[in-house]
Amino acid sequence: RNFCGWFRKVRRIIMGFVVGVVEGRRRIGDVQCCSVEGDRHGGIDRRKFSAALVSAAVVGFPYLANANVGGKDRCDAAFDVNCGSDGVKLKSLEVYPPPKLADFEVTDRVFMEFSAAGSMIGRITIGLFRNAAPTSVDVFARMVEGRLTSGLSYASSQVFKVEKDKRIDLGRLAKGAGKTEVRSIDYSGYVRRKYVSTADRGTENSDGNSLRHNAPGLVSMVKGGGSFEFVITPSPTPDPTLDDDHIVIGQVLEGMDVVARLNNLAVNKPTSYKNTFISMGKAINDKRATAAEDDNFKPLQKTVIKYCGILS
Repeated sequence: RNFCGWFRKVRRIIMGFVVGVVEGRRRIGDVQCCSVEGDRHGGIDRRKFSAALVSAAVVGFPYLANANVGGKDRCDAAFDVNCGSDGVKLKSLEVYPPPKLADFEVTDRVFMEFSAAGSMIGRITIGLFRNAAPTSVDVFARMVEGRLTSGLSYASSQVFKVEKDKRIDLGRLAKGAGKTEVRSIDYSGYVRRKYVSTADRGTENSDGNSLRHNAPGLVSMVKGGGSFEFVITPSPTPDPTLDDDHIVIGQVLEGMDVVARLNNLAVNKPTSYKNTFISMGKAINDKRATAAEDDNFKPLQKTVIKYCGILS
């Protein structure tokens, strides 16, 4: 990982050196003149020679500056856990206080510890509102504890989408996990196998409450079930569409600084070109369009829930 970063730095240093040398040779050639003994030897005016070197250095400096030799603020967002999306190390984060929801009783407490790029970034404690969303909270708690079908757990699941200040999507299981094989016999007598999400079976519910997504640190799941994934709101003004298809099941009690860190992860930002490709692909039912859309806002660093569990 460090090799890639150093390779880019060395490449920029070489570019700065080459540009400086080429420009210097050109400008030195322009200032050649006769010396005091010019009738016998050619020479270079030292003052003009120095000026040429300085101007060449100015031309090459931008390349050297971008190389960040010895700099402490520049970083590689793909590998450095403390690097922002602009390639500068994060110095301070806006940390919001946990929401105050006096009307809802915290019945269960769970913890989650996160890692990004292989480095631990912190732990959060979540309080769940079982009385407000009983089935959804039960599924969430069992996923934390690893007691769901086939031992499924949030441990090692991914933080797969971060829309800064809008939403943090978590709990995506590894490819193939959470799938159940369903066999059926078709009209010709052949056995057909199909894999369906385990979340589609046994997690359906009719939970509902009056809580809105209007505060930082709220935890929610998809209304009606059918998914293990969940969302944490990172700011006081999260995605307004969450109220349409998600239900609040709890809140972050401790670790809002970790939520702020997740909110500032460097992500794969969408572009107009990419969005055009996605729209065209969807129009012709190209599966690659869906894969490309899933890649939008995906953290550049692999970020996972490393450990999780129930707190007594």
